[in-house]
Amino acid sequence: MSAKQVIGSLTELLHIHEELLTCAKEKAAAIKNNDMVSLEKLVRAETALIHKGQVQEKIRSKEVAAFFDRCGQAPDELTVRAMLPHVTKEEQAELEGTQSALIETIMALQVENERNQLLIQESLSFVNMSLDLLLPSAEHTSYQPPQQKERHGYEEGYSTFDSKA
Repeated sequence: MSAKQVIGSLTELLHIHEELLTCAKEKAAAIKNNDMVSLEKLVRAETALIHKGQVQEKIRSKEVAAFFDRCGQAPDELTVRAMLPHVTKEEQAELEGTQSALIETIMALQVENERNQLLIQESLSFVNMSLDLLLPSAEHTSYQPPQQKERHGYEEGYSTFDSKA
């Protein structure tokens, strides 16, 4: 049985994840440079790539199921690893190579995304600290509710002009 369609799907998934990795690296630069316009564009592009990857993963899953239907097999899991005993040596090498490249790219993408998350958290901490410095806290406000009048050393009903006259 031929696994060319599954190899093609894995290759397409690999390309999508490589694009996501490139996008994640560009996001890191945009975060560092405080370039919100570029960051917004990158997030939109990333969302489109994620959707494309989800669609491609469904296609890959259907192709693996179709492969096993053609083989007359019904494995417990519809995975590439389960396909390996049923393909030629060349296809095995191609499947394993593409799968390992995909796994490496996904791992690099996870590392880059974690780094970006830390950068964003650090930026938010800086913004919060700056806001705390610029805005007065609730303890330092001068407003008092009307029920609580401040006493200035004189009784209610007397003014300083009356006491001096």
